[in-house]
Amino acid sequence: MEHKDKTIIVAWDFSNVADYAMQHAIRFAKIIGSKVSLVHIIEKEKDGEEVEPRLKIVVDDAEKKYGLRPEYILQEGSIFSAITDVANSLDALFVFKGTHGIKGMQKITGSWAIRVIEGSKMPLIVVQRPPKDEHFENIVFPVDYKKEDKQKVAWAV
Repeated sequence: MEHKDKTIIVAWDFSNVADYAMQHAIRFAKIIGSKVSLVHIIEKEKDGEEVEPRLKIVVDDAEKKYGLRPEYILQEGSIFSAITDVANSLDALFVFKGTHGIKGMQKITGSWAIRVIEGSKMPLIVVQRPPKDEHFENIVFPVDYKKEDKQKVAWAV
């Protein structure tokens, strides 16, 4: 199942959990033969000038460590919509996003990851730790009794 022209998106913010998400995405991309793109959200175009050199270092390091060179995309906007907008425009296969878990006010307002998931039309995989095994397990996804859910089960298997 080769997907050379397809992309896996990683929500990138230079945090440890974003790095874990990239590790998972690269591992998955190698299995299915796709590309990986790091998406970093900026408030205004000027911010990109400061961030781009740091992203180039991340991309170079990832290629050395993991043998796959991710691309990167700087996108203006809110993390709650911009990640999904990029994923939709690229017709991405998946979005990987790291999360620290629910803390403080997020217990009342909902986590950032949940807010991104709600706006996503494609599968969004949320991770908190680096990959440790060669296979995926404990995959959780919503299921009701629609025909499409049978397709979800087939993908997960």
